Amino acid sequence: MSKRQNIITFDSTEVQGEGSWIKVRMITHGQGKMFQRAYSDILGMKGEDISTERRAEFQQASDDLVVEMVFEWNWVDDDDNPLPLPKDDPTVVDLLTELEHKFIGQALQGEGERKK
Repeated sequence: MSKRQNIITFDSTEVQGEGSWIKVRMITHGQGKMFQRAYSDILGMKGEDISTERRAEFQQASDDLVVEMVFEWNWVDDDDNPLPLPKDDPTVVDLLTELEHKFIGQALQGEGERKK
């Protein structure tokens, strides 16, 4: 019987070091379309052309997606303490580096090296 492969594990060595991984729930095509439709003005603009309010709205929506879609990880902070999952503590999103946040965004789109 078939089983939908909606949770994918990615190797996150490039942002969290050797042996690290993240499991994300894949964004559906419909979710992607809604996000693009809602923020098409931002996605196609240069940073200086975006109002502060609109930028904050986009950043919050992006953070909300991370909270909703990150299923599991073995990530740590700068002192090697385990980071809580975003669903358990949404404030952890603000502790991520820009590279880590970008990595998650790419993983949500299915980009990156999958862990076997």
